[in-house]
Amino acid sequence: MQIKIYHIIFLLFSFWNISLFGQSNSLENQFNKTLTPEQRKSYNDKVQLNSQKIKENPNNYIYYLRRGIAYSYLGLNPDAIKDYNKTIELRPDIPEPYYNRGIARARFRYTKTSCLDIKKAADLGLDNAVMLYKKKCQLYFKDIGVIE
Repeated sequence: MQIKIYHIIFLLFSFWNISLFGQSNSLENQFNKTLTPEQRKSYNDKVQLNSQKIKENPNNYIYYLRRGIAYSYLGLNPDAIKDYNKTIELRPDIPEPYYNRGIARARFRYTKTSCLDIKKAADLGLDNAVMLYKKKCQLYFKDIGVIE
């Protein structure tokens, strides 16, 4: 009896599906598991508050930045990156959204893209970005540049 690749894929998906959805916790609770329920509620409240503020004033960058930070703490990095992108669109001259987007992009691995963001934050004067760039982005110094 020959096992086809689609059988293996189906089995792997089934196990993955059971592990994610067979638990009593919501999928949201699977992201940043280090948060206590109180912390999770606090960050969810911050997301809701800043979402409301964005509806009231969609051109105020600070609400996107704050919501992005809350998303990051919740482990919802794609949502955080969207908010950091909007913050950068509204205020390309401040370092924090570049730094935060670089961290969100580097959640699993420091890539050239994440290092570009961190270097941009360093170029805009954020000292923490300089230290992080020197520590984590050596692989990209040749392409992006070395910070002295």
